[in-house]
Formats: sequence, C-alpha cells, structure tokens
Amino acid sequence: MTQVVDRTIFRSGEAAIAVTLPIGWIRYAGLKPGDKVEIVINDNDLVIRPKKDAPPNPRQMSIRK
Repeated sequence: MTQVVDRTIFRSGEAAIAVTLPIGWIRYAGLKPGDKVEIVINDNDLVIRPKKDAPPNPRQMSIRK
C-alpha cells in the first residue's frame, strides 16, 4: 500500500509540533486513539509504524459449515 499524501505541520500546545495521520492508514493498521507507534528516523525520512510490542488488535471471525 504505497501512497503519498500531503500533511500540514501544526503547533500543539506551547512546546510541541504535530502532524495528523491519514484515517485510511489508521484503519488499515488497526490503530485507535491511545495506541503506540514507533518512528524510525533515517537521514531525511521518517517511517511511522505500529509499535511491535503493542498487543495485537483482536479481530473475530465466525466460520460456519
């Protein structure tokens, strides 16, 4: 799932800067408010991904014969 999206950096409080994440990616990753992500900094690039040690987002599926 490769996409390029534009986002605007904004001030959040007195001492923080923030950027929003696309809701489509949030849903795809199974994240919700309060979940942790890790940010990998590589030269001039950032990679944001769900935190590996976070408990998996449980999903249920029923299979009937």
